[in-house]
Amino acid sequence: MASTLQLNLDGFEYKDVYRASQLPLLDARFDAWLAGRDGALQARYRDYRNGGAWVGPEESGLLIAVARELEDFLVAAFGVGPARDGLRAAQERDAVVHAFKREFVKRRIRKQRTQPARDFAELDPLIPSRPDADREWSVARFWADASEAGNAGQLALLEAWLHAACHSDAGRAATSGWVSLALPQATDYFKLVPVVPVPGEDAGRVEGAAAPRRRDGFDLTDTRPDLRHAMDQVD
Repeated sequence: MASTLQLNLDGFEYKDVYRASQLPLLDARFDAWLAGRDGALQARYRDYRNGGAWVGPEESGLLIAVARELEDFLVAAFGVGPARDGLRAAQERDAVVHAFKREFVKRRIRKQRTQPARDFAELDPLIPSRPDADREWSVARFWADASEAGNAGQLALLEAWLHAACHSDAGRAATSGWVSLALPQATDYFKLVPVVPVPGEDAGRVEGAAAPRRRDGFDLTDTRPDLRHAMDQVD
């Protein structure tokens, strides 16, 4: 059966991806692409590849700039522009959720250790939901708007809501699975692997559990988390 996958590169077929002998041609195609898009960047990159003295932030800045162009080159070659743009739009839309976690939740969630003064059921309706968004995004957007407006009253309401969301059964149930409220736990590096004392051993030796759990396998591309959860690991 003939492959329907085609590369949008003159003189380069999809099967050439698997041929090391064709890599120089692919490299030449990218070099020409880069020259047409940004001649100055292409010249700097060529100097770098020819052994030019690029170190520290200058080297990093150059490679990041070239990587952006390489992304566009590959997207055009494989014809996946709409898919890439869709992922990028979703990522940009979710940026407010990650900012909410970074700039508001992390700074306040550990300060509140007592029982909430107000019930979650009382506070939650005071933060409006948006018809075109999930609840987590709506709360994050509420924070962003209140912060931009300098609305101290709304920020105080949100802090009380956060306290109730994290320290009450009703709040935890309503926000289960939220990226913005999931904080990393402390890691004990001496207890990464569960062990038990060896019976009858005075020397204090330990051993693994009698019935070890098989780890969950995953494909080369793990699709279990959605984009928001995946980007939380990056952020």
